[in-house]
Amino acid sequence: MELMKNKRRLIISLALLAVLVIYYVTYGGKRANESATDIPGAIITPMIDRSSRSADTARNEPATEVSPAQKSEATPAPTPPAPAPEPAPKTPTSVLSGVAGRDVRGDVTFVTTTAGTFIRLEDNFFSPSSAPDNRVYLGDANGRQIEISKLKAPTGGQNFAIPADVNLANYSHIWIHCKAFNTTYGVGQILR
Repeated sequence: MELMKNKRRLIISLALLAVLVIYYVTYGGKRANESATDIPGAIITPMIDRSSRSADTARNEPATEVSPAQKSEATPAPTPPAPAPEPAPKTPTSVLSGVAGRDVRGDVTFVTTTAGTFIRLEDNFFSPSSAPDNRVYLGDANGRQIEISKLKAPTGGQNFAIPADVNLANYSHIWIHCKAFNTTYGVGQILR
């Protein structure tokens, strides 16, 4: 009887080992290699109201009087001052870190294009390759969550389209969560 139990344990252990080896060979050693240029569509940036800025600039410039003698001389018109550099558009971002001692890390950028909104896990992204079913989720403090996609690889840059009916403004966090084990491996607060 004891011999049969030991054989079963050995067979189950070998089967689990074989599954882990197959998993690692097919998924664990992969590195995603998508870049930001792989995101479809033209990037949308916030519009800046140039008319109000130019009116403010004109109001703040000192008036200079020109005498009739100066007007008759052929002097070039003064060149207007160079406009101030426009501020860079504010893009939501996040930094992932591990939960409960797990080693998950990397930068996240949310990109809006004419084709939609995308989550971009940057090239420095890393998650444990032992998790068999890691996925990207958006969530908030009230427990609302939505699955976006399965990870393409445990490391490297990768892009995920956010469904058109999902409003990113309603979510405060991004999660890396193993669906098979119902375990969160990493989380990052979305900074706006």
